[in-house]
Amino acid sequence: MEDYESFPGHPDPNDPYFLKTFLDLKRFQEKELDSEVFIVPGIYGLMEATWEGFGIETFSRILARPKQAKKLFDDRGKLALEMTKIFAENDAKAVWVFDDYGYKTGMFMSPRNYQKFVIPWIKRICTAAHKHDCKLILHSCGDIEPIFGDLVKAGVDAFNPIESTTANPEYDIFN
Repeated sequence: MEDYESFPGHPDPNDPYFLKTFLDLKRFQEKELDSEVFIVPGIYGLMEATWEGFGIETFSRILARPKQAKKLFDDRGKLALEMTKIFAENDAKAVWVFDDYGYKTGMFMSPRNYQKFVIPWIKRICTAAHKHDCKLILHSCGDIEPIFGDLVKAGVDAFNPIESTTANPEYDIFN
């Protein structure tokens, strides 16, 4: 964790580049496109950016240390929350959270760990977006059926994709 703390590459949600890019695109949309089309800023979520930074093997070892795991997810959650607030406060109609919670045959970690580390942050992020009449779209590949209800209860407004090719026979998007 010492290396993690000293890593200089932690993104700054207040970097003016993020907001400027969104506002420039929004102005273009308002001037050049139909009013039914709108710009949806995207942010990295909690899970994918966390495990990819370490690799899945190291990430799995970190999960065995709940205090360290909580620190990592809290850092990612704070970043995602702040970026969502910035976009929502500047009239984004929706924010797209890019995050993969699983693969075709299962999830990257247990549903209990998602409920402990991820879902509370998703709820805070949704609440911040909804406060400004902004929707939250969640992208996650994989079989997320074990936590789908938790994500809906947390306030997620739309999902992309509903992966119909998972190995879960109960997960039929056509029913």
